[in-house]
Amino acid sequence: QQQQQLVPPPPPATGMPQAPAAGWPPAEAAEPRAQGPPPQLLLGDVGGTNLRFALVPLWELRAATLPEPTHRARYRTADFAQLREALARFTAEKPAELGQIVACTLSVCGPVSGGKAKCLAASMGADGWVLEEGALAAALNLQPGGVKLVNDFVAVGLAVAELDWAAKAEARTTVHAGTPAEGGTVAVLGPGTGLGECFGVRLAGALHILPSEGGESDFVPRTADEWALREHVARSLGVTHVKVEHVVSGAGLKHIYDFLRSAGRKRKADSEGTADAVEEEVRAADDAGAAIAAHGDAAAEGADADCVAAVDMFVEALGAEASNLALRFQAFGGVYIAGGVTAKLAPRLAASEKLKAAYLGKGPSAELYSACPLHVVTTEGDDLAMEGAFRYAAKCGLDGR
Repeated sequence: QQQQQLVPPPPPATGMPQAPAAGWPPAEAAEPRAQGPPPQLLLGDVGGTNLRFALVPLWELRAATLPEPTHRARYRTADFAQLREALARFTAEKPAELGQIVACTLSVCGPVSGGKAKCLAASMGADGWVLEEGALAAALNLQPGGVKLVNDFVAVGLAVAELDWAAKAEARTTVHAGTPAEGGTVAVLGPGTGLGECFGVRLAGALHILPSEGGESDFVPRTADEWALREHVARSLGVTHVKVEHVVSGAGLKHIYDFLRSAGRKRKADSEGTADAVEEEVRAADDAGAAIAAHGDAAAEGADADCVAAVDMFVEALGAEASNLALRFQAFGGVYIAGGVTAKLAPRLAASEKLKAAYLGKGPSAELYSACPLHVVTTEGDDLAMEGAFRYAAKCGLDGR
């Protein structure tokens, strides 16, 4: 019997999975085969920086968590004009001994509605990538209904909300314990290339993950330095709408660093040449945020004053945005900070009094959400998106259940 579609709930504009086409999946794909290679499920995470793909046997969808892939690859998004080119390369590189790909679920960095998505990362060109389930199924030679798209942060939310944290305690650090409510609303935010946000509710025992484009909302400064930062970002990008993801993301960390390195703000370390050398490293890095994070721990060897200050400013803005989600969604099931930047800064975030102070820093209004726990997830955001894509495939009934 086909499993009920639960993530996210109606209306269709939220990206609720559609029922598989009649006759889906092929009968031979529903169970492990006694002879011959098992049919494969293609999982993907389509991000602004990287494209990640993996294969697992389709019948593994009955497992509780993502199994070890039979084949995987990572590519740079900017190396491809369209997603279908990357998929063609991956399928061409698939080992011959593996079974045929019969289904595909892709976590994508854009809103999904009616089986379509538009991804607008800078690496995807001026017009972005328009993705359609039907066209992708045809490109992969799959039957209609064989490809499902899910917003990347809906996928992350699925992974975070459904993980067995008792068994994976090492993957989560609690910054603020609060007073959690069993079955309460969960909110998730994740700084990576951009800023992803979502929230999850349980209705009649079923989990519903609802997408959000909260990273597109306004960045609201709280201090004189943040006001100056906002003006710097607006001026450097030539925009009037400064988004929260212009600050709370990997690109945002670079914006903060550039602001601190701007005229009149350079640190004394310049006189020794150290800061200039670090700046050259940051400018040359493929991932500037990672380079800043690597020099952003004051207690570590190779620390740089501007990188440390940039990370501090980033952490405070991150904590403030986490508290916004706690307030908006009354997230008594917990607020989870995930994402690629979070994983890079995990030790710093876990021990940061600045993060907790910013989270609880809304004056008397803090009483309205202080019971909401705050957790830092140390698992890479890409890994969570792949785990969520796997869980979404099961909820879409791609294995015939």
